[in-house]
Amino acid sequence: MSRRHEQIAEAFDHTFQWILQGDQDDVNTTEGAQVNDLVSLQRATRTNFISWLRSGSGIFWIDGKAGSGKSTLMKLIFHSPETRVHLRHWSGSCDLFVGHFHFFDRGSSLEKSQEGLIRHLLYQIFERYPHLMNEVYKSHWDRLRGAGRAYLRTDPTAKYLYEAILTRSELVAALQAVLFSTIGKVRICFLIDGLDEFNGTDREVLELMAQLESMYAKSATWHKICVSSRPHIAFEAAFRKRPSLRMQDLTKNDIYHYVNSRLRSQDLPIDHLAPEDLVRFETLVDDIVEKARGVFLWVHLAVMSLLHGLDQSDWMHELEARVRGLPPELDTFYDRMVNLIDPGYRYQAARIFRIMLDSPDPPHPLILSFLENNNDDIDRHPREAFSYKALNARGKHMEQRLRSRFWGLIEISRQTTSIADWSKSTTADWTKFNALFFHQTVRDYFKRPEPWKMMLDGMTVSWCSME
Repeated sequence: MSRRHEQIAEAFDHTFQWILQGDQDDVNTTEGAQVNDLVSLQRATRTNFISWLRSGSGIFWIDGKAGSGKSTLMKLIFHSPETRVHLRHWSGSCDLFVGHFHFFDRGSSLEKSQEGLIRHLLYQIFERYPHLMNEVYKSHWDRLRGAGRAYLRTDPTAKYLYEAILTRSELVAALQAVLFSTIGKVRICFLIDGLDEFNGTDREVLELMAQLESMYAKSATWHKICVSSRPHIAFEAAFRKRPSLRMQDLTKNDIYHYVNSRLRSQDLPIDHLAPEDLVRFETLVDDIVEKARGVFLWVHLAVMSLLHGLDQSDWMHELEARVRGLPPELDTFYDRMVNLIDPGYRYQAARIFRIMLDSPDPPHPLILSFLENNNDDIDRHPREAFSYKALNARGKHMEQRLRSRFWGLIEISRQTTSIADWSKSTTADWTKFNALFFHQTVRDYFKRPEPWKMMLDGMTVSWCSME
C-alpha cells in the first residue's frame, strides 16, 4: 500500500519550501503589494503549521482545489528533516513516530478503505516497534500461527481462518491497543492524505478521523493528525475551528518558479524564434501563472501543451494562441484531450475507460488486452496456455497502445510489495503493473456523461449509459 506514496510527484525544485523554511528569495510573480501579501500569508501559514508541529494537538487540515498539489505537499512534509526537528520539540524525551497513509481512489480496494488505513498504520508501527506485536496482538498472532500450521497440513478450514483472522473491528481494537500501550513512551503523528478519495461518504471518513483522534481520549496530547482533502462542505464544517491552510492561496510563486524553469530552459527548441519574439515568449510565463488560479495540475498540462508546440516548431503567434486558448478548467482541458483521440480509436478508448471506471481494482494492461478483443468466436479458439514470454509480450504491447493512443489520460503504474523476494518468483514481469487514470480528476471527469457523448457520438452501445 505504499504505491500511492511512491507515485506522488516530488515537489519541483525550490517549491513548497514556504511550509517549513524561511522566505524564498525569488518571489517574482508580480509587483508591489501583492508580493508582500503573498510573503506575509506564507510566513503566517508557516508559523501556524510549525506551532502545531511543536506544541499543538488534534487535527491540522490542508485544504485545496483538485490538482493544487496537496499530496505533493504532504509527501514533502513527511520526508522533510525539518518536520521531525519540530516534532521532536513536542516529543521531548519520548520517542517520536511519524506514520503516513494516502487514500487512493484509483487504487485497490484496500488503498481507499478504513481497513487499508488501519492495516498500513499498524504495519508501520510494528515495523518500527516489533515488540508491540506480541504485547498487544498476542491472541491474533497465535491464531495466525495456528492458521499457518493448518494451511501447511492442507486443512480445508485454513482459508476461512485467514479470512477471519483480522476483522475490521479487530483491526480497530489492535490499533487502539497499540496507541494506548505507547502512552508515556512514544508521541505519534499521522499524516493522512486524500480524505476525499475514501471509498465511502465524507461523513464516514470524518467519523473515521474522529475515531482515530479519540483513541487517545485520556491523553490527547500524545498524538496528532495532519489531514488533506478537497474543500467539500462536510470537511469545511468539520474542520472550520481547526488550524488549517489553503493550498491555492499560497502557491502562486511556486507556480511561477515551475513555469519559469520549464519554459526558460536552455534546452528548449527556440532557435527558430526571432530575438524580438523571445521577449514576447517570456511574457507567456506570466500569462500561464495568472490563468492557473493555484492549480498545479492545470499548469503542468499548460506547459506540456506549450512544449508540444515548440517541438512542432510553432511560430510565436501560434504559441501565444495556444496560451490564449488554454481552457480555464481541468474538465475543459480533458475535453480537448478526448477530442485529440483518433476517431478510429474512440470506441476502443471508451470501452477501456468504462472498464477502468467500473473495476474495483486497477486493471493490468494484459487484462485490458483480453477485454479489448471482443471476439464472438473465442470459444472456437485453441485452448492452449500462454507462455510467460507470450503474456509478457502481450502486456507490454497493450501498455504501448495505452501510452500512444490516449493522450496521457491513462498511465502505467508499477505495483509495490513488501515481500522481499517477489522479484525472484517465476511470474512474468506483466504481473507488476496496473493501468490508472493519470489523476483523480480524470476519473471524476469520466463519471460525467459529456465525455461519453463525445467518444460515442451516433453510436448505440449496451455497456455505457450516457444519461
